[in-house]
Amino acid sequence: MVCGYSNELRTFDSLTSIGVKIASVDPFGGAKRVAIYGHCGNTNVRIQMETGKGLQTVCVSPGSSYLGMVHSGRKVTNAWYIGNC
Repeated sequence: MVCGYSNELRTFDSLTSIGVKIASVDPFGGAKRVAIYGHCGNTNVRIQMETGKGLQTVCVSPGSSYLGMVHSGRKVTNAWYIGNC
């Protein structure tokens, strides 16, 4: 686990697939870049995230917390510690 903000590729499967003559195509699944916040302490902390809709504040628990997609959805591009919850 990385302490602080990071992003990684994760593979998603959707519930929808389209059958074509050659193979089955999953238009909503595949590899997506996601934002992660790794909190290495032992208490809940408040972080601030840079998103496509501006700054958002959330509380995270110890360990890795999924923050959202990097290139779609929330568009989380950074996050940092701002205090305790």
